[in-house]
Amino acid sequence: MDEALKLSLERQAIDKCRAGDKEEFHVIVSMHSAALFRRAYGISGDRSLAEDAVQDVFVRAWKKFNTFKPEANLRNWLTGILVNRLIDLSRRKKLPSVDLSAASSKPSPARGPEESLVSSDDRRRLDAAIATLSAEHRVVVALRFYEQLSVPEIAAATGWREGTVKSRLSRAMATLRDTLGGAV
Repeated sequence: MDEALKLSLERQAIDKCRAGDKEEFHVIVSMHSAALFRRAYGISGDRSLAEDAVQDVFVRAWKKFNTFKPEANLRNWLTGILVNRLIDLSRRKKLPSVDLSAASSKPSPARGPEESLVSSDDRRRLDAAIATLSAEHRVVVALRFYEQLSVPEIAAATGWREGTVKSRLSRAMATLRDTLGGAV
């Protein structure tokens, strides 16, 4: 399906949902659930928690759909709800250690056995270091490096100012450098 058609279907679904059509909300769920799950899993590292968080996002989105501005980006709005939900969950309990490579949407290049062994060890160290970050720092790292969103896109998705995103990203990178001995 081309991008223009997707956008048109999304706009129609948004209009119908804003008018109270619950049946049309399934179009929005089907269009965004996979990307939201990938982001939730990348941030949380827990498949079950990611599934629950995405389900919560759609429940909350439906309840607050009247607050969605039609000219806004729906993906960013849903991602903002997701990020807030994951931060809330992380305050209640420690998020588990995370293997962000599984959440990456980009395929990794083929490697030889020796290189795979080295990068596997490096990956474990990086995952362990990322797991020590605060929820806010983990969010910006996951969205920037694994979802490959720009700083303005992260700001739009989270509702944070660009300066806040830059600051959190900088602090997260400094923490990772300290943890990994400058290897970031």
